[in-house]
Parts: sequence; structure tokens; C-alpha cells
Amino acid sequence: MNPSVSSLPENIRAEICASLQLILIDLVTISLVAHEAHVSADGPQFVQVHALFSDLYTAAEGKVDPVAEYISLLGGAAKISNVALIKSSMKPRLPQGLPATSDGLALCASMFALVQKFGALIEPLLIEMGTKDLVAQNMLIDVWSSIAVPGWKIGKMLQGGVK
Repeated sequence: MNPSVSSLPENIRAEICASLQLILIDLVTISLVAHEAHVSADGPQFVQVHALFSDLYTAAEGKVDPVAEYISLLGGAAKISNVALIKSSMKPRLPQGLPATSDGLALCASMFALVQKFGALIEPLLIEMGTKDLVAQNMLIDVWSSIAVPGWKIGKMLQGGVK
């Protein structure tokens, strides 16, 4: 750990940084996968899914810097490598990657699964961070709400509710 202005003990800062590093990599992964879906979308729902995927990748990209900066503030080193992205925890939910189709609804199903996976990973961290660092907890609440809203809209699209 690098020196930090934080008053948290070094072992707690190291734990928080390790958790945030995983979130950082997952945010980049969501951004890349959602952007790929955004440019690949086609079909009768093109306009709707194109906009939904744009919202998702923009939300994920917008949270990368704040997470990376907080890792650095705590004395950690925010790192994103190609190897880390390949091993991202987001990958197991989508073992084949995106469907071999540009059909908007098939892509929606993949993106919705991705958001659900992220939620399952971040929600326990929200509780854990509440016992260690309220600033980190608040940041994760902001990250999750930013990703969850476009995710819910994508889920609604799957149910035929977004026109």
C-alpha cells in the first residue's frame, strides 16, 4: 500500500482496495460488452435497444474514474490489464460472450444477465463496506444505482414494456 491521507488502518484500506479493484475491472468489462452490443444491435427493436445499451455502457464508463481515484486515495494502485479483463468475474455468466446474432432482444437478454451478475457481486460488498468505510459504501451505492437503472430498463424491454 502507498501512503494515504485516509485515517483507516492499512489492512482495512488494503481489503477495500482489493474489492474496489474487482468492481473497477467489472465496470470496464460491462462498458466494453455493452458497447459491443450497442454497435451490434439490429432488428425491429433497434432504436430502443441501441439507446438502452448506450445508457448502460455510458453509466459503466462514467463510474470507472471515481472508483479508480478512490483506490488511489486509499493508497492502492488501480490497474486494468487485458489479462484482468479476460478473467473478469463478469465473464462466467456469459461463457459464449454475446449471442452470434445482432437481434436486439437476444442482446438484451445477455445484457440483462450481465447486470444481474454485477448486482449479485456488488450487493454483499455494500453491506461489508458499511462496516469498514462509509465513503466506499456510498460510492458503491452510486455505482450500483447507475448500472441498475439501465439494467431494469433492459429487463423491461425483454418483457415487451419499452416501446
